[in-house]
Amino acid sequence: MIRRLTPICALLLLVACGPSTNAPLLPPIESTMRTNASNEELDALWARAERLFRAGRWAPAATHLERLTLELPSSDPRMIRARYYLGECYLGMRSHLQAVREFRRVSDETPSDPLAPDALVRAGDAFSELWRRPELDPTYAQTALATY
Repeated sequence: MIRRLTPICALLLLVACGPSTNAPLLPPIESTMRTNASNEELDALWARAERLFRAGRWAPAATHLERLTLELPSSDPRMIRARYYLGECYLGMRSHLQAVREFRRVSDETPSDPLAPDALVRAGDAFSELWRRPELDPTYAQTALATY
């Protein structure tokens, strides 16, 4: 009987010595990242992103464009172009599936925008880049044809 009580007593002792339920287990993390930029900051960020995009510096341009897609209000007309440019950056970095995602967002979320048809064509281009050899699974080729 004493042997059976020993594990139970040990368990009770561990529970009694455990952390208090009143105190948080981890201290709260203080965020230093700002969530809303001023119009001047957005304009400067847009100019920098566009300059990097036009220079073909895909990775830094993508970083700036990703931030813009988070910072710009959805009503801003630059949002659609930022997503399109981001798709082009991903295509330039050979991240074809991410490029497809951005191009499809442009065409699906704003079908009446003048960039929507171009975005669909570029999504087809990205899918066709994924299917380079005929002996491979033709799913990407079929998706490219359906997108075109």
